[in-house]
Amino acid sequence: MTTTTPGGVPYNDGNPNCGTTKKFGIVKSDSTCTNPSIIYDKNVPSLENIVLQHIAYFHPSKKGTYTFNVLEADDAAYIWFGKFAKDGFNSHNADITKFYGQPQRTPLTYQVEKAGAYIPFRLLYVNAQTCAAFSMTVKDPDGNEVVLTEKNKQFVFGCSKDSKAPPFDF
Repeated sequence: MTTTTPGGVPYNDGNPNCGTTKKFGIVKSDSTCTNPSIIYDKNVPSLENIVLQHIAYFHPSKKGTYTFNVLEADDAAYIWFGKFAKDGFNSHNADITKFYGQPQRTPLTYQVEKAGAYIPFRLLYVNAQTCAAFSMTVKDPDGNEVVLTEKNKQFVFGCSKDSKAPPFDF
């Protein structure tokens, strides 16, 4: 993870982080927003002016209706499934949007036709200033929470050669 001075252009000559994570979100920073924070077990000096992007596959274990709910986004979160997750994504075609101060929206229901499918997924979280927070949940067709900030078993963030997911070309 690299940090960039506000107003600067980020540059990272390394590979993006690949693999799996058991976490999906950012625990709300303290009220002063001055303490070091943690993103996916990595200490970072600040959560001000950050962008967090997940490019992955939703890999559901069951057929049926899944419920996606973005509980909190300080400042904004966008989620895309399918075609737009891979190409042509923009703020107008996001399947889910959540903004700071916005009333809670109705959760998105997503119909899965085939268990074990690899469904392209993109999440873009943006924090423009001061404190940061992002959290979401995903419930399976039986109502079980399969994704929380501290729990994730149905997303593949794999870039490894042994991944069974098809290449995510973009």
